[in-house]
Amino acid sequence: MTVTAKTVLIAEDEKRINNLICARLKQEGYLVIQAFDGEEALQELLQGKADLALLNMMMPHLDGSQVLKRLRNAGRELPVIIFSVKSWESDLRDSLFLGAKDYIVKPFELDDMISRVNKLITEQ
Repeated sequence: MTVTAKTVLIAEDEKRINNLICARLKQEGYLVIQAFDGEEALQELLQGKADLALLNMMMPHLDGSQVLKRLRNAGRELPVIIFSVKSWESDLRDSLFLGAKDYIVKPFELDDMISRVNKLITEQ
């Protein structure tokens, strides 16, 4: 039996952070799609190539919640983890209401993010 590697989309406008997450996910055996703004992330996600998305809340063009809302309106139900410097309970609640499966506050431990990705991927 052949196991197909799962694909994770990372939407983060800070290239250093995006590249760091990308490298760590590749170490874990994931295929990775990188997006550096919300519009780019949405276009990639609508193509259906990702199994999970990591969306930064604050990005150029579209923020993470706008991407998530448009993704759900288009009928795409892949798991989404929102990450943000915003730690307000209302942001967490709003993200979960829109259909996010998890919410991580920056700064975060990379191992924690990877654990959450692994958990959601295995639940699929």
